Amino acid sequence: IGEGNEFELPVAALNSYGLNVEVAPVVQSNNGTTATKSVGPINESDEEMYQWRYIGEVNGTPKHNTKPRQGYIVMTNGTLLEGDLQLKKANDNLNEFEIKTSNGKEKLKTWEVAKYGLLLTIDELTKDGKKTYRQTGKNFYGGTITTSTGVKNGFIGFAKEEMTPSGRVYSGVLFTENRNDVLRSFSEVSAVTQTVAGQTINYAPFGNGFLSDNPDDTPKADKDVTRVFSAGTITLADGSIKNGEVAQIKRKFYATTINFKDESGTISSYSADEITGFTQEMNGVPVEHMKVKKAFVAKEFDGGTFMLYHNPYPTTVNEGATKRAKSAASMAASAASTELAKSASGDDEMGKENMQQIRALSTDSLTLLRDYIFALSEDDQYSNVPDEIKKRYAAMAGSVQLELSRREINQSDLKIFYDEWILVNKKDNSKTILYKQDYKDIMEPVLMGCFTYLTMEKGEQKEFLDMDNLVETVEMLDGCY
Repeated sequence: IGEGNEFELPVAALNSYGLNVEVAPVVQSNNGTTATKSVGPINESDEEMYQWRYIGEVNGTPKHNTKPRQGYIVMTNGTLLEGDLQLKKANDNLNEFEIKTSNGKEKLKTWEVAKYGLLLTIDELTKDGKKTYRQTGKNFYGGTITTSTGVKNGFIGFAKEEMTPSGRVYSGVLFTENRNDVLRSFSEVSAVTQTVAGQTINYAPFGNGFLSDNPDDTPKADKDVTRVFSAGTITLADGSIKNGEVAQIKRKFYATTINFKDESGTISSYSADEITGFTQEMNGVPVEHMKVKKAFVAKEFDGGTFMLYHNPYPTTVNEGATKRAKSAASMAASAASTELAKSASGDDEMGKENMQQIRALSTDSLTLLRDYIFALSEDDQYSNVPDEIKKRYAAMAGSVQLELSRREINQSDLKIFYDEWILVNKKDNSKTILYKQDYKDIMEPVLMGCFTYLTMEKGEQKEFLDMDNLVETVEMLDGCY
């Protein structure tokens, strides 16, 4: 009440109570009916342009406002106001507009406003070109936008960008036909282009934004060109083939999803459930990719008899690496558990003794001990326990949990697999699994059936027993069988 004073009143002293809430007024129309004015003004500029800032709390209510910038308001009665526009929020809800015009300052509630936006030029938004972005699309370049009314030429930039597994996605199209004119936001746009250093960058609709075909906007594009759109085809489940451009969304050496840009420029995503394979042009050569379970892999060699591919789902366990991984994880859990036991006891030697006792307990007993400590922390009286004791209880519970985790690691099915390639004999569909550790032992019997190999000098044969020359070896074998 008043200056923030509070009064507590017994229920018996009240006749009624309620909240003071501002309600949009009811107005009468020309035909005599009544209606409530709309409380949802339309924002015609991108939200990112307003520069919201937190200004503190008033009676527990967080307040925000925007930096005053040149803008406009169209009131519900049709009046147009232009000047320095500032928006205000309470509890993250837009609740007031303030605009300073040549006639003075006006404050308006949301129900009084039909539309609003900013009136900024490129130079005002970029501080005369001094403000630039690493992401190409956020800078302003000449180009085009395609709307329902046709193609417009002018200057285009985007208000927002986000890097996704598919590539960088831009949103918030800002456009002006003449560089010195006010920028306008466009929402219903089907395509965007920018011309940068003589090269055209295309932005195709993707989700709630536009996916760029700029190589700089592709994840790890500098390391893997398969993530960049290049000419290709996809084969649908019904066997039909579509021509366009393909970019892979990869995990290590294989893809689980691809993006496909059709001949109209529309981009769609496809998984292994939706297509049976695809081709992608690399250095002018179409590379065929096949489906293996839920993944796509390149055919590294595909001849008359043999076909070779990198296996995305290896099966050969590397026993040594598995043992080392389990040991390292177990040691880490053990060391952390001991440190927590020391913290729980407050003494190094006592902590070591406590850890020995913990490790001597059965897994069932440790589980009961952990659950008992957690149950204590939920007791109504636990808040009265001194903080130091609470810390020790928490440390003990953590130590017990880590010991349980250590035991789970040792008993787990954790497995490290060798990196595998699959050699397929297309005549009988037999498969040979190849991996570095036993490569010579596996490949030599296959090579012994090749007359070309048998007539080689020992030095030459040695090269074909080196897994680094796998593709060349399979190519030779294909000519033998």
